[in-house]
Amino acid sequence: MKTGTFFQRGWDFLKRRKRVILALAVLCVAVYSAGVWIAEKYTYYVSGMWEWEVKDFSGNKPYFALLAENLYGYFEEEQENNSELASMRIVSLGDKWQFYNSYNGAGETTERVVDMTEEERASLDKVDAALHHKYAGFDQIVIYPDRVTFVTVYDYGVIWSRNGEKPTFYFSPEEKGDFYVTRLSFFSNKWYQCRLH
Repeated sequence: MKTGTFFQRGWDFLKRRKRVILALAVLCVAVYSAGVWIAEKYTYYVSGMWEWEVKDFSGNKPYFALLAENLYGYFEEEQENNSELASMRIVSLGDKWQFYNSYNGAGETTERVVDMTEEERASLDKVDAALHHKYAGFDQIVIYPDRVTFVTVYDYGVIWSRNGEKPTFYFSPEEKGDFYVTRLSFFSNKWYQCRLH
């Protein structure tokens, strides 16, 4: 076998297949360009979301669910009393809940302070630990019709969608910025994680 023949045959092959090679080169450049664009547009937010991602959601889901359902009960109760209720913001005061209600056409008003149950206190501790990242984490709970958002200081949140619809905003429908949302569970369309940038 001659070594010169091997290289010569390779060169002849390239000459005959110029169009195929050119098409493959153009395709590779197009795929690479699309990959770079996707990486710039989405990778930061999606991979950045995982930095703040809730820890062991499947193990902590019962605690999130207990808080979401109990606190949504307060929202429904207030909505029965005043149909203009738009949203409710809830802050933990240790062993009590502080409720701030927002009404359509009016500003936010401090409504009331309510004692936590033992189950809520224990669940809040688990949720706080699950959402903790570096120096801080869980901040407050925001409720809108058919959804409860567990808000963190890092603009990352866990959302319980009562009706199963994919959330379209993080904290408020008027917020500005890019909003990224994914399901937390493959088998459930009620739990989502989101990131606002």
